Amino acid sequence: MAGIAAIGAAVAGDLPLQMPNAGTPAPQMPAEDDMGRPKPLELPKDVEAKLAGVDKAKVDFLKSGVTGRYVEKDALFARIRTGKPEEISAYIDAMQALHAQVEFKAGRDVAAIPLDTRSPWFNAWKARRPNSMDPKRDVGPIELTRYIGGWGGGFATFAGAPVAMTPEDLKAGKVDVAIVGAPLDMGSGWRNAIDGPRAMRMTGGAAGNDMYSMINPNAALKIVDYGDIAIDQNSTERSVDHVREMVAEIARTGAIPIVIGGDHSLEYPNVAAAA
Repeated sequence: MAGIAAIGAAVAGDLPLQMPNAGTPAPQMPAEDDMGRPKPLELPKDVEAKLAGVDKAKVDFLKSGVTGRYVEKDALFARIRTGKPEEISAYIDAMQALHAQVEFKAGRDVAAIPLDTRSPWFNAWKARRPNSMDPKRDVGPIELTRYIGGWGGGFATFAGAPVAMTPEDLKAGKVDVAIVGAPLDMGSGWRNAIDGPRAMRMTGGAAGNDMYSMINPNAALKIVDYGDIAIDQNSTERSVDHVREMVAEIARTGAIPIVIGGDHSLEYPNVAAAA
């Protein structure tokens, strides 16, 4: 909990955003996974021998490492080892042609795809529903379970916790921890990461006794599910800006915000601290 508290304090402005003593640094992307800077490919000696009669520019293309985006290196080496010179040359030609199509080319490709700022729905994805449109109720967390003695019969929430919808709910309920979902999908290659927060709710994560400390977080802390943060699936930048706004909204009430992100870019400690 100390690490989470430090992140919450950083969000609220009480600590610097950089935490040099963080126990787990953000993972670094391997060089071969960086689309802008592919790792050079080392050719085995027998493969280089098969390429002896191939144009040097084509061999340099192979050695640049960009072919790793289109074919796994062992499959590439196998194709060269078993191919005839004309087949190898045609194979490299095909990869070069593909590379020319997928890479950005100034004058042919648009450097940025602007959003339609003329749309009357431009900010509708994050516009708040006015409280006056909702049924009147007392402020504070809302219990969604049907039974007193346990879960079930209600709606799935983070840690089986009650729901809070507004900062006023957090303050009235003297909430310690507000868990909020951020179902961003883009940075993961659209692999259904958007369902991450929903899956965490369904599994009841963070509820019950912790097997290491033998502490029940729900018994020691006032925890609520603060719903999901609105996401613009057309813009990571706009989405992350709104995530920052919502995390700050929670932190200003004195509660510790915990973001359950569907997308890996929202789960790294440095991103959470920067929020």
